[in-house]
Amino acid sequence: IIKRISDVIDSSGTENSALESFAVQGATVAIRDEVTGLHVVAAPTSLVMRSVKQVTGVSFNADVEMSGKRSHVTADVTVLPGRSAISGTAAVTGLDLQALAANAAMFSGVKDVPLRANAAAKFTVNPGGTLGSADFNIVAAGQIPFAAMTDKALHVKALHLAGRYDGTAHHLALTTAELDAREARLTLGGSGDFFYDAAGALDHVHADLAARDVTLNMPGVFKDKVAYQSLALAADYLTGPRQFNITKLAVAGQGFALGGTAS
Repeated sequence: IIKRISDVIDSSGTENSALESFAVQGATVAIRDEVTGLHVVAAPTSLVMRSVKQVTGVSFNADVEMSGKRSHVTADVTVLPGRSAISGTAAVTGLDLQALAANAAMFSGVKDVPLRANAAAKFTVNPGGTLGSADFNIVAAGQIPFAAMTDKALHVKALHLAGRYDGTAHHLALTTAELDAREARLTLGGSGDFFYDAAGALDHVHADLAARDVTLNMPGVFKDKVAYQSLALAADYLTGPRQFNITKLAVAGQGFALGGTAS
């Protein structure tokens, strides 16, 4: 059976696979991803693979335990014959970011972020494994550390992010970004561009962001509650020196406007 599954996945498209369908229902499956280092246990698992002519479809549906926290994952992937791109959709409900960080070192950057998120994405993966594109929609709640504040955190009722990443152009379009927290409320939009050096390492990131209807109540940062009608920011983050260069900063509120640059 394993050999036949491998034949389907590795098919070059020159002939049809003898395996038409394969299914696993109600099983406990241990999964380890070599790229990210993630290791999870999925149970109960529904895994269905179907091959129609030269097109293979794979569906996955399971409760997943990761570092003691459970979430629900679904995915549908289509594999075309030969060296074609892989396309699919994926969704996760109840993802605990701290559990993600505890599970794999690649995600250690969110180890101190007690947020739970629901996420959905439609994606393509290019031959060779690079991300071609991804449309994403993320909703999260919990806390975001903010050391300068008296309470040391934003208490997030809802954080909503939606947009599209173009892997060819290395461009991120953020169509929706809404934060509703006890200490801050704002609506944000913008874009980001990722630049890589000759070795393929990330060199710097450029971001253009615009916010409106900004309300901040952040003891330790501001003495009193403040509100801005709009805020615009253009900046570059240099990964080598870990430096921000702000090329544009414009803030407008009731009866005042402020603009400038910094680095």
